[in-house]
Amino acid sequence: MSYIESVSIEDDFKLNLLMKSTYMSIFDKYGHKLYIMNISFTKKQEEYISNQVKSGDYQNNSELVREALRLHQIYRERLIIDLQKEIEKGLESGYSNHTINDIVKSKLK
Repeated sequence: MSYIESVSIEDDFKLNLLMKSTYMSIFDKYGHKLYIMNISFTKKQEEYISNQVKSGDYQNNSELVREALRLHQIYRERLIIDLQKEIEKGLESGYSNHTINDIVKSKLK
């Protein structure tokens, strides 16, 4: 099984042409099927990614982006669970005689 570790812009163009003209599957070194997607970054984000790869923390840009997506997924799942718990607490606490304005004013003090 072959895999692509890193691709230059020129090679990426050739690879996209190759993939459009054939039904070729690409796998990483762990056997995971890879899908190619073009993503735009700001200059600051691009520099951050490049610096992380240069530091040796990541082998390539894709590895860093995949880890960022995994961490974002964990964050979102936790956030949703926490919000669901807070909503449940609110529903279980019953009704309040306070208006929304009363609550906002009490928080601003």
